[in-house]
Order: sequence, then C-alpha cells, then structure tokens
Amino acid sequence: RVVYGKNETARCYPASMTKMLTCILTLEDGATDKIVTITPNAALTEAVSTGLKPGDKLSRAELLKALMLVSDNGAAVALAQAVAGNVPAFAKMMNDKAWEIGCTNTNFVNPNGLPASNHYSTARDMAKIAAYCMENWDFRDIVSTKRETIHWMTPVDVTVKVENSNKLLGSYKATAFCGR
Repeated sequence: RVVYGKNETARCYPASMTKMLTCILTLEDGATDKIVTITPNAALTEAVSTGLKPGDKLSRAELLKALMLVSDNGAAVALAQAVAGNVPAFAKMMNDKAWEIGCTNTNFVNPNGLPASNHYSTARDMAKIAAYCMENWDFRDIVSTKRETIHWMTPVDVTVKVENSNKLLGSYKATAFCGR
C-alpha cells in the first residue's frame, strides 16, 4: 500500500532502476550457470565498469553481479541478448512483465536505463517493480551482497572485485521485510 506519494505518477527516466527488471527477468529465465559470450554491442555500451570485452565469456550469474553491484550497462545488454536474443525482444519482455505486475505508465526500450526516447516510468511503477523483485530470494541475495569477485570463464583467470555502493546495506534486517 502507498504510505506517502509525491509526483508518483510523473513520467521520468528510470535510469539504473531499469536493471531491477533486467535482473528478475534473467533470474526467472533460469540457467544462471549458462555461459554468455560478450558481443561487441554489449562491450561498447556506455559505462561498462567491469571492463567487458568482445569475446569474453562469463556465466549469467557473474553478469548479474556486475549488473546489480556496480550497475554495469554492458552486462545488462549481454543478459538481454542471452535471454531474448536481442535488446528489442528483451525490451518487449520487460514491458510485458511490467504490465503483468500492474505498471500502467512505464515503457522500456533498453535493459540498462540509459536515456532513450520512449524509455520512461514513474515512481509508483518503479515501486511496484521493486516490490515484485524483492519477493524473489535470489534477487534479494544479489542486491544484499556487499562485496564480490566476478570471475571470467574466458579469458581464464580474469577477475574483478566489485563493491556495492548502496549505503543502506546492513542498516535493517532484510528478513523482516518479507516476513521470512
């Protein structure tokens, strides 16, 4: 239920909050151990913070860490391509899921939230997406991770240490949120 709202139906860019839906759709697709080959399109996406390069191979699970801990935009594109074949098909999946969970003033055109015409949401709809995502324990495990090391399959022995910048981590007991 809504406790307080201010401009909750105003359209705005959802920015990196878009990645919540990318994460949950990837988790719901399953096969997080499946290996993803990074395409040039994914590697050349603006703000690839982990240094992904074309031809690199990582599991979906490792890309989910990059997506949610350091907001890696290339990881979002790689996951979208792995789940749906291409970004437009994944955006359709995102819009279908958003509609399914009651988001009536949202439209996605990419998996990472980079500004694009016709890519928008509202605070109300993003809250619905966040609540939906938090019902999934795998999602909660990822977003509650403070530090992690991301491991490449190829090239072998490449790793990147990442740290979640969410200052709220550890400030409340997460299990109380969903009553588990």
